Order: sequence, then structure tokens, then C-alpha cells
Amino acid sequence: MASNPFRGRRLARYLLAPLVPAASLPFLLQPVVLGLTGCACPASTATFPISAADHDTLWNRYGNEALPIKECERLCVVEPEGGGGGGEGGAGGDATNLPSEEAFVGISECKLTTIEFDTPAVYCEGTFDCGGAGRRPPGHCSSRERRPHGSIGEHLAAMAALEAASVFAFEHLALELAAHGMHGLSRRARAAAKDEARHARIVTALAETEGATPEIVEAAPPGVRSLEAIAIDNAEEGCVGETFGAALLAFQSRAARRRDIQAAFASITRDEAQHAVFSFDLDDALRARLGPKAMRRADEARAAAIERLHRRAASHRRRPFDELLGLPDGMQMHAIAAHVRDLWSAA
Repeated sequence: MASNPFRGRRLARYLLAPLVPAASLPFLLQPVVLGLTGCACPASTATFPISAADHDTLWNRYGNEALPIKECERLCVVEPEGGGGGGEGGAGGDATNLPSEEAFVGISECKLTTIEFDTPAVYCEGTFDCGGAGRRPPGHCSSRERRPHGSIGEHLAAMAALEAASVFAFEHLALELAAHGMHGLSRRARAAAKDEARHARIVTALAETEGATPEIVEAAPPGVRSLEAIAIDNAEEGCVGETFGAALLAFQSRAARRRDIQAAFASITRDEAQHAVFSFDLDDALRARLGPKAMRRADEARAAAIERLHRRAASHRRRPFDELLGLPDGMQMHAIAAHVRDLWSAA
């Protein structure tokens, strides 16, 4: 299957218009270190109240063993208006050990437990939303010692770390695509890595104006993956993650209350929109080389990634600095997702 240039142009138009013209950014283009310690997004744990019915049903099936990830994704959710625990008849109440004002996403494991006075609950491990746009590398690490950001500087530092992690992601992808004989796409991935390094410098400078310094990013990517593994990763990190991230940054470039933040995000969005186009072009190229079963698994991964974004919107709680950064509230995040939903469906 050939690349669909109409879809790429349409995607870029959706993400880029109307953007605030980028201002001069010389003070933002300072060096940023990309090294081998620290991580992009914080990881931690939280405990969520659940209904007695859910607890009893799952205990009879799994006991104290880890629950299936689908069950974890259903239960490890902060409900709107402070309710805790997903599923039917959620028990309500706040999650415990949940860092202030953070969305709990990217769940890796969960188990049944109890809290205060034997209230049924689920203990969840995963990562917290750190905002920004970018493709996470395979094998990226999670620092359990790092606490989620509670200030504008910490938020920007986490964004900068994610942009830096994307450098590793695109560099490794470029090597893999070259190994599979996809040299044109490999060159585009290398160009995207250079873009991400620039983004990391820009956001690092913003963070440093707020007295925060990003941690140096560590990535331990695997060897050359199969085309199917690349397709699944691209569906999640590219077609969904980068498309949504570019749309989110476009929103922030108009809504942020500071002109330097507006200009920085507008400049980054232009590149991220092209990275999203690249992801769709890569998806087209992989469909031409893989069988229907392999691409069905990639489509399932994309659908799961979309669901995680909706859960991120549902669990988002406003922080004092969100308005300054132009970050959307939960309803606006749902609207942004709807804005690009047809593009995801077409992938």
C-alpha cells in the first residue's frame, strides 16, 4: 500500500491551523544534555477503592495474584468528582498514595487489597501523566524515586525529559527501518530525532526559567525489532500518541497565558505535526509488508492507546498552573481527542 499524501496533508492541516506565529526563540535554544540517568515520566503506585461485588468476583478468579491488565485499566481510575475505582458500583472516595493533581495512566500491574476498615480496593502500579508530545523509546525506564511534578517548573522539566527521550526513540527507529530496507523512512526518522533534540532544548530553557532542571534521560532500547513489533509500537506511540500530542500542543500554543510559552509550543507543534504524518506514512508502509493478522494486532494496540487517552482525560484534575500553560480541562481534552478521532480510525 502506498503512502496516502491526502491523509498526511489533512492531518497536518488539522494540527497546525490556526497556530500563533512563532516568535523569535534564540534565548530558548541553549544546549541540553542527553545522557544515561533518570527517566522521562514518573512512576509510582496508588490504591483505589472498588465495589465489594468487583472485589469478590475477582478474588474468586485470581485471589492475590496479579489481575489481567484489562481489569487493571478498568479499576485503576480516579473517577470525576472525586469518586474512586472504576467499574459498576464503584465504591467512591479518593485514591490513596496518589500524588497531588496527577492523572494515573500507563498501568503496568494491579492486585486486590483492602484499605481503611477493610474497604475493598485495588493496588496499582504504573506511570503518571507528564504532558508534552513525543514518541517514547522502547525500553525507556521509570524512576520510582522521582515524584510527579507539582509546579510549573517541574511540569516543564518532565516535558523536556519526554522530548529528550523521543530523540532516542527516533534514532533507534531509524536504525531499525534501515535494517529492514526502509531507507526513506529511516532518513525521516533521523530528521525527527534532530527535531526532538531542539524541542528538548526549548522546553529545558522554559523549565530553567522556573528554577527546574530536567533529569538526564536513560533509554535501553532492544535490538532490531520485527516489523510487527515496530507496527504495534508505531500505532501506539505514533498514530495515537504523537497525533494527540501535536493537537494538545497546538491547543496550548493558543491558550497559554505567557507569550514565551505560546511561541515555544507553536514552534514545537509544527514539527510534531510532521512526526504524526510520518507515523501514518510508516503505518501505510508496514501494512504493505505485513499480513492482516499482524496489522490487526497493531490496530488493537491503537484502540487500546486511544482508550488510555480517554481515561487520561477522565482522570485529569486541574492544577494551579494549568491555565498558565494553556493545558485543557477534562472536557477540552475529550474535545481534542474527538478532533482527531477520524484520523485514528483511518489509520
